[in-house]
Amino acid sequence: MFLTERESQFGKISENCFLNNVYKENGTVKLIEDFESRRISYPDKDSPIYHLYEAVKVFREFLEGLDQNQIKEFLSYVLQNVYFVYIITDNRSSAFRLFNVLNTRGLPLTAADVLKSINLEPIPEEKRVEYFNKWRDLEEDLGREELEGLISYIRTIYAKEKARRELVDEFEKLFKENRIKKGTEFFDIVTDYGRIYREKILDPDLIALTSSEKERYKFLMQIMYKYMPFSEWIPPLLFFYKKFGDDRSLYEFAFNLERKFFVEWCADFTATERLTSAINLIRLIENSSDPKNVLEKMFETPEEIRRGKKRRTINFSDRDLLKRILLSKLDDQQFYSLKGGKMARYVLLRLDMEM
Repeated sequence: MFLTERESQFGKISENCFLNNVYKENGTVKLIEDFESRRISYPDKDSPIYHLYEAVKVFREFLEGLDQNQIKEFLSYVLQNVYFVYIITDNRSSAFRLFNVLNTRGLPLTAADVLKSINLEPIPEEKRVEYFNKWRDLEEDLGREELEGLISYIRTIYAKEKARRELVDEFEKLFKENRIKKGTEFFDIVTDYGRIYREKILDPDLIALTSSEKERYKFLMQIMYKYMPFSEWIPPLLFFYKKFGDDRSLYEFAFNLERKFFVEWCADFTATERLTSAINLIRLIENSSDPKNVLEKMFETPEEIRRGKKRRTINFSDRDLLKRILLSKLDDQQFYSLKGGKMARYVLLRLDMEM
């Protein structure tokens, strides 16, 4: 068994529960009686304290099915062959990696699992159930992988720089710099962005638009999500809607965003170059009080020099340049196998949408 700072998914299982019901003689009998008479309360059957009750009950039923000789053999085996190892690590990131190495036969912890635990801890006990349930609902809605991706997008929005360490450590830095507060604020941010991610990207619907515009936006999101082999466009779109909350402006922004990232895709921008482009958009959105300002300036590219090297940019007002970039891919004899065939699929579906 591997524990870090006695934490559980629910926060902390009370030490008193172990002291009174596990370490005391006949304590497990009392635990079962208290649960079945509801003297011990629990929010639902996903609660860790309920799983403790389940484990105790199953183990007692197993022991009750043994005779005295079998019990002696079992105790002898446990005392001679079972070891409890207490491991202390220097930081959460090391604990997280170590757990995944040791837990190869179980469901590995994700960075989202660790962040949930870290942020449940400072929440007052009477509110933990509420936030635990919110997180569980979001995880069930999006799935573990999508939730992990969403949290990574949120990190990009708040950090506005390339990640240099693991996701948990990146958020610890954000907490330390007070860009996000631990506890309820973290949960509120994730659940709010989770709603936007579901409603505007995964199952998109723009209420204020015409039916044809809704279908056009929905189709655009589907092909971008499925056939653009990168996700750097997602954080700016999430942040734009979070800040302005306007469907009409989001519709215009999404098509401009698609144009920008598609041209950069054709220009063979690296992941770092695309991320820089996305971060520049996030900064523009952050510094704008009106969505029109973003729409007017989103193709302006500030010159950046890092380590004595000028970052590559595209002048979107130069139509001849854009034409050359696009035709360099569309006229390629290997067009249908470029980018693993995703570019050809994307272009054909995009043309189908326009026609």
